[in-house]
Amino acid sequence: MSMSGAGPSQPANIENSSGIMLIDPHNPHAPPEEPHNITEQEVGEYREQDRYLPVRIQQAPLRILPLSTPWSVQIANVARIMKAAIPENAKIAKDAKECLQDEAAEKCFMEKRKTIGGEDILYAMTSLGFDDYEATLKIYLAKLRQHQAAAAQGVHPPDEDHHSHDDEESTRQVERPPLRPAMNTSRAFPKVLRPLSLAQCRRMATQAPGPSGVGFALSEEQAGIQDLARKFTRENIVPVAAQYDRSMQYPWPIIKKAHGVGLLNTHIPEEYGGPGLGLVECALISEELAYGCTGIQTAIEANGLAQAPLIVAASEEIKKKYLGRMTEAPLVAAYGVTEPGAGSDVANISTKAVKKGDKWILNGTKMWITNAGHANWFFVLARTDGSQPASRGMTGFVRCSDTRMVTFEDVEVPEENVIGAPGEGFKIAMKAFDITRPLVASAAVGLAQRALEEATQYAQTRKTMGVPIIQHQAVAFMLADMAIQTEAARALVWKAAWSKDAGHRNTLYASMAKTLASRTAVENANLAVQVFGGAGFNTEYPVEKLFRDSKIFELYEGSTTQSTFTGSTDL
Repeated sequence: MSMSGAGPSQPANIENSSGIMLIDPHNPHAPPEEPHNITEQEVGEYREQDRYLPVRIQQAPLRILPLSTPWSVQIANVARIMKAAIPENAKIAKDAKECLQDEAAEKCFMEKRKTIGGEDILYAMTSLGFDDYEATLKIYLAKLRQHQAAAAQGVHPPDEDHHSHDDEESTRQVERPPLRPAMNTSRAFPKVLRPLSLAQCRRMATQAPGPSGVGFALSEEQAGIQDLARKFTRENIVPVAAQYDRSMQYPWPIIKKAHGVGLLNTHIPEEYGGPGLGLVECALISEELAYGCTGIQTAIEANGLAQAPLIVAASEEIKKKYLGRMTEAPLVAAYGVTEPGAGSDVANISTKAVKKGDKWILNGTKMWITNAGHANWFFVLARTDGSQPASRGMTGFVRCSDTRMVTFEDVEVPEENVIGAPGEGFKIAMKAFDITRPLVASAAVGLAQRALEEATQYAQTRKTMGVPIIQHQAVAFMLADMAIQTEAARALVWKAAWSKDAGHRNTLYASMAKTLASRTAVENANLAVQVFGGAGFNTEYPVEKLFRDSKIFELYEGSTTQSTFTGSTDL
């Protein structure tokens, strides 16, 4: 491929690509230039003008990403672009991702995207380079020259990572960030023993579905979201989790950071300003956050519980008003259902709402409401008709408040804040649980994974009778049981989330996932303390906190007993 600036030339005959189109970011509706080879001179002109150089590659399966998409997902999309342009060389994409995975690149992107108007268009930040991307630019141009020369000679380009066309797809899959298997201690502890079976497991986890159509590989976007949440947790939650546990302060600084990187309000639809992620993506985020601290994860994910009834049944006006504001600023909301006399027995709530004119008057008390002291608004379930059965006599409302034990005394709520039709509140609340229970279950998996990794690391360093205790069969079997249960719980969580995303009724799987994941979290935390011995009850080690935190998963958003009952009625 010629890199001269002598004007348009015929694009190289590279499979899946027939050239690159330049698009003016300041006038996205203007017709793009004809496909031609990008020259170093053109790249330099764009860089001198401090402009992005978006590209569109023809005949390539690319996804158009909104500018609000998290940074790591943008990087993953760029990798796909580069593979589509030069499918024989997956290493280019890997090099590009490495160049962009730094704070300077992310900061530059966040600043630049504020000045780009028009419709959502595809930005290939790495492929042509600007500002902080000089290294990637050089890599890309060098590879283009290699492919041009190779194409002219009718041979494959000189590249140590070249693969034949037959295994091109497997090459792409291998380059994806791997899924974390249950026993993958290398993520947090790179020098810990890495058995061959785990490496084989990682390879299997990133392969495309086989002839049966069944596969467990994450898409590149999902893997990018998982990496973003994992990186955020390691840098912002794990180092301060013990401090927040001792002080019991509300984690506002972390919530604000989570909002800034796109990890707050993740399933608010795009039309209301959110990223509109599916339940599978939200579950990936929830697990990673809970790995760092389930208390902080609960503060972040409680927004989703309050928002779920609105997403399920609210009017467009309410969605725009209350969901829209959540994306504009780091706000939190609360879900007001539980009462002193009604926990899992939601049907017996006593908070009442009486219609007076064009308003409803709320009276009652709610208990154990997450984010109650800081919520910008509440979803409140109240009884509006005592003569109707539980499933027909409740109504949901939105109400701004800032009390911890939430007490409503003659609180006026406007008619337009009714969620759904009067009498449908119970059904709406139950539908919301189909969304949120898989997320609670995924958080339980995150705690279980942390307990497994902490116990594994300790067992490999703690010695008795001259050998690491992991070599004692009793300890090794405990770790194996923890790994088995964690992997099983994660698979069931993913199925519950996938079922909802696929448009299926997932009440049964959501209840199953909540039950199994909750039990796994409690059991793994208990076994982790057992592996640590006396040290496990010492606050200097994280497993003591994991042990305390684990029990809540068997209690909130429906107890394990209630979830089991729900599952039994659906069999």
